[in-house]
Amino acid sequence: MSSNETIKTPLLEAKNITAGYGFVDVLFDVNIKLYKGEFIVIIGPNGAGKTTLMRTISGVINPNKGNIIHNGKNITGLKPSEILTKGISYVPQEGNIFTDLSVIDNLEMGAYIYEGDYEERLDMVFSLFPILKERKNQKAGNLSGGQRQMLAISRGVMVNPKILMLDEPTSGLQPSLVTEVLHSIVKLKKEEELTIIMVAQTEKAIPEADRGYLMRSGEIVLEENTDTLLESEQISQLYFGG
Repeated sequence: MSSNETIKTPLLEAKNITAGYGFVDVLFDVNIKLYKGEFIVIIGPNGAGKTTLMRTISGVINPNKGNIIHNGKNITGLKPSEILTKGISYVPQEGNIFTDLSVIDNLEMGAYIYEGDYEERLDMVFSLFPILKERKNQKAGNLSGGQRQMLAISRGVMVNPKILMLDEPTSGLQPSLVTEVLHSIVKLKKEEELTIIMVAQTEKAIPEADRGYLMRSGEIVLEENTDTLLESEQISQLYFGG
């Protein structure tokens, strides 16, 4: 255990999580910690259990064993809507926007529990993603893939969360858009003082983060700061095909 962990208490922690679907477990005794102000990435091959972990933390799935701890309190078993009221906003990889609604309507629905200044939040996301302001009256279903991801992230931050959970926000995007979205996430972290946990399928995400976890077959096989993670032989062999 590092001196960092002995001094600080995690803002969010998944402790000994075993979870899955029906009678089939996908995660096995998974432990992760997220400290205030951190940006961590969870990486690994397809089928490693990354999305299942995000769904478990966000309350979509109840773990069969283990606990989710937020601010020192057990939030295991809470509904996703209750998790959201704790300041934890989850943006899934799919089904993260309403395609039949306009951009502005999507953003308004994203802020449905926000009690602060709606226009202020709107200005914030429009400054982050100017293209959304240009297309605010268009149907979300008519946006490009990259613009849809920008809208999904924006919906996730309209409630002014403390923790933002992103499941592969750069999936399927062309390289230039991957860089743009990642830079926007880093900007969000700094300007909104967000704590971020992100599932990533791109090597570009690793140097942007503070720490990373490598998953394989439902288990955490490596936890390192991002510099060490990039140099790891396991990353090369298991994830990037090296």
